[in-house]
Amino acid sequence: MGDMAWELVRKGYRVMLFDLFGRGYSDGPSDTAYDECLYTAQILLVLASSSLSWTGASSFHLIGYSLGGALAAAFAAYHSHMVRSLTAVCPGGLVRKAHVSWQSRLMYSHGLLPEWLLRGWMRSRLEPQHGQSADVPEGDEGDVHFDDVRIAVGKEGSVRVGEVIGWQLEANPAFVHSYMSTIRYSPIYDQHDKMWAVLSRKLAANRELGRGLQRVCVILGDKDALIVKDEWIEDTRAVLGEDGVDVRVIPGSHSIAIYKGKEVVDAAIASWKSS
Repeated sequence: MGDMAWELVRKGYRVMLFDLFGRGYSDGPSDTAYDECLYTAQILLVLASSSLSWTGASSFHLIGYSLGGALAAAFAAYHSHMVRSLTAVCPGGLVRKAHVSWQSRLMYSHGLLPEWLLRGWMRSRLEPQHGQSADVPEGDEGDVHFDDVRIAVGKEGSVRVGEVIGWQLEANPAFVHSYMSTIRYSPIYDQHDKMWAVLSRKLAANRELGRGLQRVCVILGDKDALIVKDEWIEDTRAVLGEDGVDVRVIPGSHSIAIYKGKEVVDAAIASWKSS
């Protein structure tokens, strides 16, 4: 998201970025589920933390990448009056359950295995292993694996995704717990008749009234192995309706928000201007 943020700044937009609980330098609660309620509360806290005004009717564009796309959709489903536009880049939410392996189902289960065992298993799985960390499949853009994608494209010495994940495992004690709880409780998988259905009804109501958020811009990578383009085009149109979604496809894998920030931002702005 950093490359996208700088691209938006270069185009004259004011940008607010924040770490999700338990990521980066941010601590995270250990006594609550990392679900849409927690993350919605965090978004509201972040907005309130600024000395500049971010609240009101249609006051800001909301962009979420991957997990962030699912969380942004959940926020907009109940706070659409605050959002000028919603852009979901390679988002979670409508990922079909068929893509969840039995190993993942066991790892993110609750009560079947001791928590200490699951946490150790999760930690080993998150360790950078050239494409295997963070449950993200191998990239296919120039044979670059997800772990090896550089955070700041074109800058000498910029860190790779795998190095950031490795640092979080060592420096942030909340990281593994926050990751496990997020996968367990957040609206990432099979939300067709759940969170995205709520969003669909809100968008339809806004279209009928002729005001507020009326559609979602979904930006997909044509080679994304995690958020499968054809499935998402079919499912978003089925759930949100033809008038409720604007799908934009650009070349690349799941990490397009990291290494193709300019292309993603251009697609998002084009969608904003056409709405």
